[in-house]
Amino acid sequence: MAPMEDPEYIVLVNVQRPKGNIYGITQAGVFNDVMAQVLSRYQVPASTTPSVSLAQKY
Repeated sequence: MAPMEDPEYIVLVNVQRPKGNIYGITQAGVFNDVMAQVLSRYQVPASTTPSVSLAQKY
């Protein structure tokens, strides 16, 4: 979601029946492309809040 201070845009990528490497490479690339277009199109300024590390569960 973006911007972090006051989210206005959320991008969700859902891949059904993936083939090949299923560990995030496909989704990450699609997410990056779509979110970059959204941020550019709507001229969303860069976040000023530092990023937060989140615990990962496997």
